[in-house]
Amino acid sequence: MSLKESARRLYQARAGVSGDAKKRVATQYLQQLPGAIEKIAANVEGKREEAANQWAKKRQSTLDQVKGTPETRAKFAEELDAMKTRYDAAIRKSTGPFVGKKGKQEAADEIAAINSEIKAFQEDFTSMDAILNEQGTYSQGNTVGDSADNAWIYGDESTRTFEFKEDGVYATRISDGKQVRLRDFKKPLMKWNEGIENAGKSLTVASDLGANLKTQWPQVEEQVLMKADELIGNKNKFKSLIFDNIGSFNFAEQNLEGDLNTLKERYDTDPDFKSQVQNQWKASYLAEAKERFDETRAAEQTRVEEATATIKTFQQMYPNQYNAQMSIVEGLNENKAFVLGKAVYVPNKGGFSQADPGTLKPMKDSAVVDKQTIINLAQLDPTVSKFLQTTSEDKKEEFELPDMGDPNLLRTTPTPLTK
Repeated sequence: MSLKESARRLYQARAGVSGDAKKRVATQYLQQLPGAIEKIAANVEGKREEAANQWAKKRQSTLDQVKGTPETRAKFAEELDAMKTRYDAAIRKSTGPFVGKKGKQEAADEIAAINSEIKAFQEDFTSMDAILNEQGTYSQGNTVGDSADNAWIYGDESTRTFEFKEDGVYATRISDGKQVRLRDFKKPLMKWNEGIENAGKSLTVASDLGANLKTQWPQVEEQVLMKADELIGNKNKFKSLIFDNIGSFNFAEQNLEGDLNTLKERYDTDPDFKSQVQNQWKASYLAEAKERFDETRAAEQTRVEEATATIKTFQQMYPNQYNAQMSIVEGLNENKAFVLGKAVYVPNKGGFSQADPGTLKPMKDSAVVDKQTIINLAQLDPTVSKFLQTTSEDKKEEFELPDMGDPNLLRTTPTPLTK
């Protein structure tokens, strides 16, 4: 059904008119909006939102709305009375002293049929209540027809068209003019904020992994594709990621060609088109992840190259001093023995103490100094100190005496600390 036809039927229902008056309402409305599909969609959505807000002030269940609509209440009461009459007759028949086995079975079947009708009514009312109480933000992925149906459901006039039949409660659907059970009215699509958030998190992870030079893109690509498949797998909600605004980005508007409402309808009714759009979204999502990964990777590589260039200059100028200072940094980071000046230091009681070079055991009267004191004494070159770890875990391992190098090349030769 066309957009104009959906809009025409919605406004007929809202106006509560018939015959030629219906035509005049539709004609006047459509003449005001010649060919403006976006305006039609916006106006239908506006009516839906208005009706939903009005309902929210009362928050009546479908059954309460039936009770509050005189003509519908009368039809419902008539149907219930007829059920009760049939039920009483079936009970009498089933308990009658002169009723045979066949008669009793007929009575039991009649009672079962009545119970089935009551359950059908309950099912239809419950389905309609679920739509009325839907929480969240109404999605842009709903078609104009969806919005027209939703507006009608929230409207005061909806229950006036209810018809109570043996297999359930029926009403005429605005979007296509078909009379269907209430349970067959489609729940509106709501904006999938959780899915949008998860999609964003996966892109952030891909970007962060770019900073780890040991991580290669194929590893990240596999994770991104798994997340994409997981999101697409939620068939009832994924449409939101196609048609809803995510910040200033809207996938459908920026990647699909054609009238948006037609695209939404095709997505719902054409499996091939739906699969095509999903694959296009998946490729776009993967490309975005790759771009973010590459940007972070390039920035990290530049940073490392710049740092390496500086380090090479220091190494070339003072190779022995560089090695000695890196040995100190390694000792501090890994909590093991190192040489500072002419003294050997080993971990001791949460800090470091001078040790016997031969046994690597702390000297008896040697003071315990903290990490920062060692750093101050060592006067590390900035290109070396950047390798210091801010925190480190104590490691229980045997201490190995490192290559002391030429201690005379160290910048300072501190006096051994004693108590």
